[in-house]
Amino acid sequence: MNRTQKRIVILFLALLFILIASSKTEWRVCSACGVQDYNTTIAGTTIEFLSQREYDEFGTHKKWQEKFGAKHEPHEWILLEEKTKDIIKVIDSL
Repeated sequence: MNRTQKRIVILFLALLFILIASSKTEWRVCSACGVQDYNTTIAGTTIEFLSQREYDEFGTHKKWQEKFGAKHEPHEWILLEEKTKDIIKVIDSL
């Protein structure tokens, strides 16, 4: 490998590291029905295939659907700081 190729590879790896380091995942949970939402952004742009909305089919969302019988819209999102601890607190409160 000559110098130019090495520089290109190093530049590519540095740019890849910067993109990964600038990524951010935001966790939210609906305070009414317990639906969890994960949004992953890279450089301020939401990446859909890395983001998802998770319906808890066996827990709080199922209980909510049995109680009210319909989909819950609009969701009342709570932004989570510490994912695991905050989700447990919100789900326990439902």
